[in-house]
Amino acid sequence: MKQKTKNKAPVTKEEITDILKSYPSKRDVDATFKKSEEQIEKIFDQRLAERLIKSQESFRKELAYRFEMQDEKWDRRLNKFANLILTSIDPPLRELETRQQEWEIVTGQIADVKNDIKNHEKRITKLEHP
Repeated sequence: MKQKTKNKAPVTKEEITDILKSYPSKRDVDATFKKSEEQIEKIFDQRLAERLIKSQESFRKELAYRFEMQDEKWDRRLNKFANLILTSIDPPLRELETRQQEWEIVTGQIADVKNDIKNHEKRITKLEHP
């Protein structure tokens, strides 16, 4: 390739350093790259943490919903079972209540009869032995 400049004088080290002062050095580029990389990692970590938190929140909400649904199922099943027990026990309980009332009536009648007999015996003894 042909040189297009007319100045054929060699470039000195001082001229090169003077020209290159306005350009970033390798250290500057590395430092800038490292800062950018750290910022990207920080942003990535933040976003990852946010996504993780959102995921955990949605998982907890889903669990809470499923537990509510399970509770409702258990409530329905227990209500059915309790209704079944109560409906099957009702007739014998009514029969027991009826019999208990009858026993109370019979006990009262027996007491009345015993009192009548005692009173009757007293009357007989009074009549026989004036």
